[in-house]
Amino acid sequence: MDKRRNWNIAPFKYEYNTVNGRKYVRDSTYWTAAQLYNRNNAKFRRTYEKPARNKNGTPENYPLLRYADVLLMLVEAENEVNGATPYGAGYLKEVRDRANASDVTATVTGDVDAMRTAVRKERFLELAFEGQRKWDLIRWGIFVSEMQQSAQEIRGNAGSFAYAAMSGERITVRNNLFPIPVLELSLNSALTQNPGW
Repeated sequence: MDKRRNWNIAPFKYEYNTVNGRKYVRDSTYWTAAQLYNRNNAKFRRTYEKPARNKNGTPENYPLLRYADVLLMLVEAENEVNGATPYGAGYLKEVRDRANASDVTATVTGDVDAMRTAVRKERFLELAFEGQRKWDLIRWGIFVSEMQQSAQEIRGNAGSFAYAAMSGERITVRNNLFPIPVLELSLNSALTQNPGW
């Protein structure tokens, strides 16, 4: 069973007691299936930090580039250049094996579209909360459609958390590129502003 969802998004919550103005963890309980939108990011859990914890900082090293990211870049490039080869599928399997996920090698080898879909899903699961997703979606040309689809899902299912859909609803093609600074435009008359800016 792929363990990444419950590692990335906490299925539990802490309940606290307050003693002399300080909070102490009393117990942890699990969210129900109906409370999906109550769950929080849990990928970088302070619970497992070795030194004494400080509310203002952490000794946690934030990953700038992970081995799994490099492998998934390799699989994506291999698929786009040479097709869905066993070479690329082997590296996809390596990433999935670490997460105890099922082997998809047989279903993706030889099928470029299936491999592309598998790599996109794998990057979504493996690199959650690491700042990669937006740039992946822009690179694949699906940022606007994915964000608007997410907004519709949130608006329809999130109940009191439906306000979270606003960010996805406001995404347009303009959000694929940053604006070119006015100073640069004034220095080079051959430049034109990016669409929407």
